[in-house]
Amino acid sequence: MQPPEEALQLLHALEKSLGDDGIGAAAALEEFGRIVVPASTGIPSPRYLGLINSTPFPVAAWADLLVSALNNNSAATHQSPAASAAEKELVRAFGALVGWPDAGGMIVSGGSIATLTSMLMMRDARFPRWRQSPGLEAEHAVIYTSEASHFSVAKAVRIAGFAESSLHVIKGGKRGALDAGHLLTAIERDVAAGRTPACVVATVAWQAVCAYSRRADRLKSDTSVSHRFCSARQLQPRRCTS
Repeated sequence: MQPPEEALQLLHALEKSLGDDGIGAAAALEEFGRIVVPASTGIPSPRYLGLINSTPFPVAAWADLLVSALNNNSAATHQSPAASAAEKELVRAFGALVGWPDAGGMIVSGGSIATLTSMLMMRDARFPRWRQSPGLEAEHAVIYTSEASHFSVAKAVRIAGFAESSLHVIKGGKRGALDAGHLLTAIERDVAAGRTPACVVATVAWQAVCAYSRRADRLKSDTSVSHRFCSARQLQPRRCTS
């Protein structure tokens, strides 16, 4: 579903094309149909089966248009009452899928920024003195994830200020799900060595091949491992969104 080479050649027309004066809506739409559409990946095609960005439903495109027309700033409830209420309900529904009916959080623009946001929230909740003494109390922190996790996990670990050695990559199970047994063994070994388990970035499947599960059983098994250590106060967990 990749665009043909001749279509990609048309992209040269966009180079240094922005100026102080616009070309008007009609001309912009003509350029969109002549240059942008032919040189774009054919995601709306029924033959497209790749990766994360799936074929959009027409109603989704219409909804996006309506939201763009409202153009509310959802940074605060008083600026966007309806959008904030919808966000809260969507987060609740997603949390309920993995057994967290009272989950809280926010909707962000994509997976990378979601991972980074969660990593920073975990850091500040788990290591409250970080801002006064960055990295001091997290010197022996361990962050667990599976080999099937997205590259944004390792990137978020670095941006949040943790040492690269803090990331413990665990062998995934069938279809890329984080293996709860391997996770438990790793946590027990690290606790015995005096290290501090900080968080688990769980996976339910290989994201790169769209091996998505219909059920959240795998993630629930990882949550049960967390509950075991929470009850023993070995993780000293704080609530945060992931």
